[in-house]
Amino acid sequence: MWILTGLFAVLSIVLLSGRGSFLIAGYNTADKEEKAKYDEKKLCRVMGAGMAVITAILLLCTLYEFDLPRGLRWILPAGIFGVVIFLVIATNTICRARTPAAGTKERKKAALTTKVTVAVLAVTCILVVSVLYTGDVKVQFEKDYMNIHTSVIGSKKVGYEEILSVAYEDSMDIGRRTGGIGSFRLQAGSFKNSEFGAYHLYSYTDCSEYVVLETADGYLVVNGKTPSKTRNLYHDISERAGFFAN
Repeated sequence: MWILTGLFAVLSIVLLSGRGSFLIAGYNTADKEEKAKYDEKKLCRVMGAGMAVITAILLLCTLYEFDLPRGLRWILPAGIFGVVIFLVIATNTICRARTPAAGTKERKKAALTTKVTVAVLAVTCILVVSVLYTGDVKVQFEKDYMNIHTSVIGSKKVGYEEILSVAYEDSMDIGRRTGGIGSFRLQAGSFKNSEFGAYHLYSYTDCSEYVVLETADGYLVVNGKTPSKTRNLYHDISERAGFFAN
């Protein structure tokens, strides 16, 4: 992430200087007639301004390692969406070397392109927000096994006889994700840390307490939305697996 943030910072500086038009997708492949419709330096600087905002967002996310405070969690999707909308509108207005006359075919085409692009971006933003801010971890207890269902990545069944031990952790380093999903709502999938090595995690991001299961296939960690729900989950699993819950 530091490398990516640094790259975006360099690109922002280059574009803000009024250079680097070859970096702008669409413009760099346009023919001379199409390029003549735009003010190249102004286009570069507008793109550079947008890149600078995205760089700032990436820097913030990198500093917090994507564990942003609740009040700042809107900044990633909203900020990037806002920048893209600004760029779409700006490139069709202030970046034009000449503005097409009202009512002309060129003006209508530019307006239609802007509307379609904004609509597509709005749908994309909704999908991104749904992934970043929604989802649940549901643990269902059946007769011989428990079923852990997590949004996006599916379900995992764990037989009670497979559970070797159950522990409650109120402070644990989850390590790094090697597969699965990481969002402001959920952390789920394959993880690796110094305590368990490779293990599976199914958890809510805002809850830092966990139920740790040692199974025949390795470690599995799960939690509830809150510490109290996690504690209840610990007691339920311990009871069904035949362990004494503290």
